[in-house]
Amino acid sequence: MKNRPLLFFALLFGIITSQAAGLTPEAVKGVYHLGIPERGQQQVEIAYGDMKGKTVIAVAPCKRCPPAVYSYLKKESRILGIPVFTTNGLYLFQYDDNSFVVVQPDVALGEKTWLKISHANIYSKNEAKAKPLSRKQIEQFAIKSSYKVMGKGLGKMQHKTGIYYLAIPVVHIGNAESQYNIELLDKENKEINIIPCSKCSILRYQHLPEESAITGVDVYRYASGDYLFNIRAGILVHVFANASGLGRVEWGEENHFNVFSNNQTYIRHLLTSAEKQALIDQMLREYFSATKAEFDKLSEESHQEKQETTEQ
Repeated sequence: MKNRPLLFFALLFGIITSQAAGLTPEAVKGVYHLGIPERGQQQVEIAYGDMKGKTVIAVAPCKRCPPAVYSYLKKESRILGIPVFTTNGLYLFQYDDNSFVVVQPDVALGEKTWLKISHANIYSKNEAKAKPLSRKQIEQFAIKSSYKVMGKGLGKMQHKTGIYYLAIPVVHIGNAESQYNIELLDKENKEINIIPCSKCSILRYQHLPEESAITGVDVYRYASGDYLFNIRAGILVHVFANASGLGRVEWGEENHFNVFSNNQTYIRHLLTSAEKQALIDQMLREYFSATKAEFDKLSEESHQEKQETTEQ
């Protein structure tokens, strides 16, 4: 029984997984110095790998001590852009290439923003890194991370020209592009110009005043069925509504959209939130329905006027 933790670590070290981006068993494995001693221990041993199909990190204060096993949080890791693990109310964040911070907050990550941290420490292979990092710095790092997970770390959304990140990469000239250079022209002739890649031609989207008035957001068209909806500062929704176009068809399950934003954190949140994606889908459904209803009404009124003119 005393050798069981040793066997556990041996198995964990021997299994390679690529689920947690940026981590490898070889890079993680080793002895880590504690910023603050825990239970009389100045160091812990850490291993990363796969256990029964789950990506985990194991932390043990000694070779013969039972390890604390932290499970990988895929969604939260994607939002933050760093690997995050959890066990029994504790959260382990990658701090840098050779360090992790561990915290025990007042609520679960993603439930609400953290206000109180009851435990905070750093594990680092570099002793010089572990000692100077204060508890306050660790708490600030953790609380800031909780804000990002809750979508409160987006920063100010801005309507401006520049680089826009794509929720879904698009292939241009044989290459999948994950960002576009987008120019917003808001003066006399409103227009959005997109340069998908360095060798690509400019895609010029012309403003549609009538459709914009109906939907309540600025709508632009590049070609038949190819539209951009400027739903919010810094967020453009791209749709292709087949050859019939906006105002002639309803938004259906076969329709798809992509999102461009100059806020990369927003894109990360969107990709991990089915609720946010569903809200955009519903928004588009309402835009298409309202535009079609208004166009049908105008068409019917025009038809009646022609009939009345003919009868006279």
